[in-house]
Amino acid sequence: MSTLFEGVRAQVNAELGRQFDFTSLPEEKLVVRGKKVIAAGPTISICASDCVLTEPLKGDAGRAKLNMAYERADALLEEQKLKGKAGGMGGVLLLSQQVAGELSRVPKLVAQMQSGSDDAKAEAAGVLWTLAHNADNEVAIAKEEGALVALVALLRDGSALGKEKAAGALQNLAGNDDNNRVAIAKEEGVLAALVALLRNGSAVGKERAAAALRNLAANSADNKVAIAKEEGVLAALVALLRDGSAVGKEKAAAALQNLAGNDDNEVAIAKEEGALAALVTLLRDGSAVGKERAAAALWSLAANKADNRVAIAKVEGALAALVALLRDGSAVGKEKAVGALKVLSRIPETKNSLLQLGCPASALA
Repeated sequence: MSTLFEGVRAQVNAELGRQFDFTSLPEEKLVVRGKKVIAAGPTISICASDCVLTEPLKGDAGRAKLNMAYERADALLEEQKLKGKAGGMGGVLLLSQQVAGELSRVPKLVAQMQSGSDDAKAEAAGVLWTLAHNADNEVAIAKEEGALVALVALLRDGSALGKEKAAGALQNLAGNDDNNRVAIAKEEGVLAALVALLRNGSAVGKERAAAALRNLAANSADNKVAIAKEEGVLAALVALLRDGSAVGKEKAAAALQNLAGNDDNEVAIAKEEGALAALVTLLRDGSAVGKERAAAALWSLAANKADNRVAIAKVEGALAALVALLRDGSAVGKEKAVGALKVLSRIPETKNSLLQLGCPASALA
């Protein structure tokens, strides 16, 4: 996509250059969003409004692939928009010409995050976010001296856009590599900064913070404990689960699911005010992915704690929503519903209620 956009931009600019002598034009000062911008030549804005899939994308892997494509497109478009902000905005900004493989630029991007303007810092974090979609890059970026420190500083003190991009970069850096998850979680102030963004950030910032916490909690017992100890994290996740965007709700449910892999967390989450009710609401009314995440979270919360099974079964509509997902949900949704129903049915009264709701006995075996 980056190559396509750059090709279109280059061809249009070349044609404009043949038709007009831009060097003869007087300098024009503009004010955009309250900031002075000096245009050094024609700037072209390109955006994508939709996509056509050339192959079916099925299940979790398919949705993950499509979500990654959208995130890559968002990051690349953000970089293209920032490209025109030169001169009066603090110098020419670095751009990612390829989605992966430009690791030689990482030291410069780290330096840009350390000493650039707010826009330059956000742009650099956005490029790292994009590069970190590649598993090899993910490891190399995390090992670059100063990279994690700079991302955490931007996450804590940056502009709204900078915080979003920093959280996105940390999300991707924690996406696949267990060593990265450990290294990121050990960075001073990173968990507190993610919780602050989760609580007070923009809608996108909250989504990215929840996704970063979800990834950090994956496959790391120590991180599950450390995250849950951060003051206000469970309340902030529940608030996003209840009041956030569709994506935010999905990310919050996934984060709670991963955190529930710890026995103490399993108890704390179930006792967090409004948590179970919000998961049931998402299970009943959410997107397809949201329903899957909610069912998975309820499954995790019920897996080892009898008290949690009782509490979940008592939430109005919980059992009916799980039976509905088993009947009408996606393949992944049905799988998660079966898992949750099986553990909930270990309580005889709940099993009877499920059978009365039309749940097949085979699903509870």
